[in-house]
Amino acid sequence: MTNRTLDLQVRCRAAQVLGRCGFDNQTNLDILAWSVADLTVETAFAFSGGNTNRNNPMWAQCGWSLYSAFHHQVTAEAAGSPPSLPKGFLNRAAKSQVVRSAYTEGVGLMAHLMFNRSPAPKAELGKLFTWVQANRPANFTFDPACPALPAPAAPAQQAAPANGG
Repeated sequence: MTNRTLDLQVRCRAAQVLGRCGFDNQTNLDILAWSVADLTVETAFAFSGGNTNRNNPMWAQCGWSLYSAFHHQVTAEAAGSPPSLPKGFLNRAAKSQVVRSAYTEGVGLMAHLMFNRSPAPKAELGKLFTWVQANRPANFTFDPACPALPAPAAPAQQAAPANGG
């Protein structure tokens, strides 16, 4: 998900899968939710680029994948039925301020990717970019049994927008 050499569609799909797969109590969902927010910024910047075909259905799929990392897709997935766990970061870590903030700050851009063909609003891009920078994890170890996620480096085109725009 954080490997910027991979295709955005693949990385967005990885975010969706991470929101739906099983975790144990040692998993730090804050780091995964932050990573989805960071990927949302990158995806929205790419979507808004001057040479981008915003009519390509891949952008709607990316928006859906990012959104569904946080949400269940059908009601039964919200609570999970044993042996299944709830699906989506919001259902798994309902009390986490980072998970809620990552979602709240990013959902507008996720929806924009799904339903709009105009460039993403600069104010929303700036707001999420600022949140991602202010909440960057100290390390990217999301589970002691797994290697840490590679820390994403800020790409050149992802400079902070001036005055939210």
